[in-house]
This record gives sequence, C-alpha cells and structure tokens, in this order.
Amino acid sequence: MKWKNTQIKRYVRLVIKSGGWKILLMFIFMILTSALNVIQPKILSYLIDKGIGGKSINILFIMTGSYILCNIIVRILNIRTNNYFETLKLVTATKLKKTLMEKLARAQGTYISGQGTGEILYILDNDIYQLESFGIEFFLELIMNVITAVVVFVILLRLNIEMLFLVGIIQILMIIFQKFMSVKITTAIRNVRDVIGELSNLQEQFVSNLKTVILSDVADFFLRIFNAEQQNYCEKSKKTNKFILYQREIIGFLQSFSLVASYLVGGIMIINARLTLGELIAFIQYVNMLIAPCVLIANSNIEIKQIEVALNRIYGELDRIDTIEDDKKKERIDKIDKISFENVSFRYSEKDVLKNINIEFEKNSITAIVGESGCGKSTILNILYGLWKPKSGNIYFNFWPYEKLNIKSVRNNITIVCQEPFLFNSSIIDNIKMGNEGNDQEKIDQVIKCVGLEMLIEEKEEENVGEKGNNLSGGQKQRVAIARALLRDSDVIVFDEATSNLDNLSQKEIMNNISSYFKDKIVIIIAHRLSTIKSADRIIVMHKGEIVESGTEDYLLSKNGFYKKLDNTDEGEKIC
Repeated sequence: MKWKNTQIKRYVRLVIKSGGWKILLMFIFMILTSALNVIQPKILSYLIDKGIGGKSINILFIMTGSYILCNIIVRILNIRTNNYFETLKLVTATKLKKTLMEKLARAQGTYISGQGTGEILYILDNDIYQLESFGIEFFLELIMNVITAVVVFVILLRLNIEMLFLVGIIQILMIIFQKFMSVKITTAIRNVRDVIGELSNLQEQFVSNLKTVILSDVADFFLRIFNAEQQNYCEKSKKTNKFILYQREIIGFLQSFSLVASYLVGGIMIINARLTLGELIAFIQYVNMLIAPCVLIANSNIEIKQIEVALNRIYGELDRIDTIEDDKKKERIDKIDKISFENVSFRYSEKDVLKNINIEFEKNSITAIVGESGCGKSTILNILYGLWKPKSGNIYFNFWPYEKLNIKSVRNNITIVCQEPFLFNSSIIDNIKMGNEGNDQEKIDQVIKCVGLEMLIEEKEEENVGEKGNNLSGGQKQRVAIARALLRDSDVIVFDEATSNLDNLSQKEIMNNISSYFKDKIVIIIAHRLSTIKSADRIIVMHKGEIVESGTEDYLLSKNGFYKKLDNTDEGEKIC
C-alpha cells in the first residue's frame, strides 16, 4: 500500500523519533508472533491426522503441549508489544498537542484575528485524541500481514490449489470493492470534519457569550443558525456512516462466503479421499490467515482515511500558525527606558490602519492615547507587544530596532492590563500571584490595599472566582488585573481600557493610589473615557489611523480642535 500523504509521513517520522530502537525490537517480537501463528495450524493438523487418526497417545500429548506453548508465547509477546505501542501512541499525541499549544502561545496577530476558537478546540479535543488509537504498529502490522499472507499463500498452494483458486477470486473481489469505497469514505469524512469545525465555533461562541446572547435577545437567531448547521452535520454523518457500514458488511459477507465455500469444497474432497480432516482444518485456519490481512486492510482503510483527515487538520493548523520566534541569538534587553515609533504604518485586509505614526514613550511619563473606535489605538498596542509587524517604519527600544531584539526579553519588560482580564477558576489571591510567585507577602498585601481588594478577599477567601471570573463583577476583575500588573514591576505598563468597568470615583481613587508605582516607568493609557486620562503628561489624539493632535489636556482644550470635540461628547465621559 502506497502512502502518498505527506502528513502521514510526518506523523510516522515523529513516532519513530519518539520510539527509537525499541520499535525495531517490537517488530522482531511481531515477526516471532507471526511465525508461531503460522506454525499452529500445522501442529493442529498433525495432532488430528497423526494423533487422533493414528491413535497415538504420545503424538497427542506432544502436539497438544506444543500448541499450548506456542499460544502462551504468542499471548506474552502480544501483551508486551501492545502495551509498548499504546504508550507510544499516547506520548506522540501528547507531543503534538504540546507543540500546537506552544505555537498558539507564540502566534502572531494575523493568525489570532482570523482563527475560530471552536476549530482549534476541536483539533485539540478530537483530532489529536483520535491519534491515540493510531500508531506506528499499524504500519508494522501491515508489513507483517503482507509477509504472513505470502507465506500462507505458498502453504495453501501446496495444500490444495483448487480451493486456493476459489479463495483467491473472493480476495480479488474484496480488494476491488475496498478500493471503490475508499474514495467515497475519504470525501465523506472530510466533509463531516469541516462541518464539525463550524459547529464547534458556533458552540464556543454561544457558551462563552451566553449572558450577552440572552440579554441581547439574539438567542433565537443564533439557534436557527446552529440548528441548520446541526442538520447539515446529521445529513453528512448519516451518509458517511452508510458508506462505512456498506463496506464493513459486504466485506464481512465475502469473508463468511469464503469460509463456507472452503468447507463445502473441502468436505467433498474428504468424501472423495482427496483431503484429510486435519488438512481441511489447517487449510481453513490458513485461509483465515490469508483473509485476515485483506479484511484488516479493508476495515483499517476507514481508520486510515479518518486519521488522514485528522492529520491534515493538525499539521495544516501547525503550518498555518505564524509564530513569533524567540531567537536567542538576538540582543536581549533587560531594561526599557524609551520606546520610539518612527514612521510606522500598518495595513490589515487592504485597509490602512496606521499611517506614518511617530511617537516617543519615555520613563517617568504617562502617555494617553485616545480616539474613536477603529482609529488604531489598539493596533499600536499590538505592534508594541509584537503581535503585529508594521508594514513600514521602525520601532526602537532604547535605540535598538525591534527586529534586532529577542522578543521574549522585550515582553518580559512590558505588562498589559486589558479591558477583559484573563482569570483562572481559582482564588483571587492565586489570580493576583499568577506569574508573580516570587513576591513576598508584604508587597502583595500593599498592592491589594492599593487597588481596594481587601474586603473582597476577606469575603471570598476560600472561594474560586469562577470560569473567566464570572463570580466577580467587571470592576472587581479589573482590580485583580491591575494588582497582578503592579506586582510584575515591569518597565512598561499599558492600561488598555483597564478601568472601563469602574465608576468615576473608584477609577480616580485607584489611579491616585497606584501612581506611586509609576516611578521610573513608561506608562501608556488607552482609553475611551476622557476622565481616565486627565492627569496624563501627554495626550495623543488619533483619527483614522493618524495622529491629529498631541499635548497636555489644557493645551488640547485651548486649541479647540478634535480633542475638544471628544471632550464635549457625552460630557467628556465617552468618545463613542
């Protein structure tokens, strides 16, 4: 059987690398097992014809003992090889999952923006799980089946050529039918997997945003889309299952027909004294050994096609992820005192998002970036953190160009507080300590007091925050995220709508409390509410991807320009 699929070849190479020389040892065990299986029908034939037919007690005991001994050795070898290969499959599947997770952790913004979460979850939960039932032993068994079939064919040829001819015709029919069905099954499985990916996306979106979906009164609309996709999945699955069942049952019928036909023809030959009973039983067992490889190949073809689709999805996703490599040969930066954007431009989906941006961020300075939604504020953040690469222009850290620096060392000096912070389903303290395990308790207590979380922690000391922090309010989650950021003590702190869920008084109180932590740091605030950035040393106003104004708040208000218009919107509380 020819394996043209490059993804299967990649997977086999990974398995061989994981297993090493032990795979060869297991293959030797498989050869020994196959040899013992081939010997057993001969022993049985000799036992019947010479022992029973010849009425020899000695031969009966010797052949019975030999048969049992062969069987025991086969079972022991099977336990050893199967246990090893099951472990090897688990190790290999785990390696693939780990590789995918690590690549996701280093993914660029182009991939993150265009990838459906549900599809990734399906690959992690289903495609990789399926690999745990498929390993290198499948190919080794195929090789052994071919070798065994050739040996058995020679034995059958010597036993009875007429009966072998009958069995051979049935084998050819099985192979032709298997080839015909394999094309249909492959296409059907691929179609089902594509629909499952879409369903996983819909399910993930629905469950993750359940509260918003219900409050927005769009549940019925969403369910109509989901039900239509579910119906599509059912129809394609039924078609696939029908092909698989047809193949298995027809192959099973041909196998049964081959067996009964052998008994019929063999029985006639025994009656006519052209064959002994022992030879017929041995012939039937050898026929099963000849039929078994063909049946296994036919049935395994379904598994191969499923694995082929799974591997195409796994390796296709791995190849599609554009990662930001941690090049250890590049310069490492231990401290950031200055960040400069020089003529930075960026395009996304043929749209100009940033146009010739020139900004300098310096330590001991708070810089605020404001503007309407879609003006490019968050894109600056994404480029700063290395999720996106600018289409033109340069970014410098302490006069070092970004491309010359080790990106991990850059990121280690930047902390970002997002509008929707990431929280584990653990305690509030655990979430604050996340990534900050080295801090002493006194510093942790100071930060907790600074962001006003003392009472909440006392009330919920033994409680978990829930999945995605659902047991906390939006403002409480943001306080946890701010506390976590302050503990990191990075050179650069970015607040990306980090206080949007706090009321004005709480926001002002927290910003005043944490201002002491801003000493010798670069602080960047991205905000919609202008009340957030009143105390900024410099405010950068953006409009349609360009910087239109820059300066202190008093200066910008005196200009009576774009910032003034924003300040007048909703009494200065919101830009949009």
